[in-house]
Amino acid sequence: MSLLCVLNASLSVPFTAGTVFCPAEQLHSAITKLHKRQTLDFYEEYTIEGIFHESVHSRTVGKVKTKPGSIEEKIEETCTQLYAREKYVKILNAYGMKPVNFERIQTDGIGYKIYCQRLRGYFTKNGQLQLGELINIANNLEDGKRIMIKKLMGFGLSEEKAEDLLLKVIYGN
Repeated sequence: MSLLCVLNASLSVPFTAGTVFCPAEQLHSAITKLHKRQTLDFYEEYTIEGIFHESVHSRTVGKVKTKPGSIEEKIEETCTQLYAREKYVKILNAYGMKPVNFERIQTDGIGYKIYCQRLRGYFTKNGQLQLGELINIANNLEDGKRIMIKKLMGFGLSEEKAEDLLLKVIYGN
């Protein structure tokens, strides 16, 4: 979800049966509730996560150049999404709030859902997501693919099998 997508009031995204997610409406509602210190629902909290995701991109402008649809773009977006899903709580904390939908956002977040599910296991150590590695990869995509292959090789895979697995993780083949 791009910031433009979040701010486009006419955009609605089908989510689950009978549910439509409209980021602009959810953002307005979330900001109103944050100022009143009211609990956010899943969609409002997810929209805050989306804003955090886009803010991560804004910090990497000029560092990361990817072609739309490329493996590098999918790696960048997936790493950024995993990072945002862990760290969006900083925005809530700034308002004195705590996330109530954190676990659900990890499993049911809309953006890059399948990529995040596939990749999370490879960057978890002792139950903790290795966020530094994800951001390093997202910020250095020239080396990101190589770094991810080496990470997968750490599980005992040959370089060829690691590269094949990376493609399966990203593309689901």
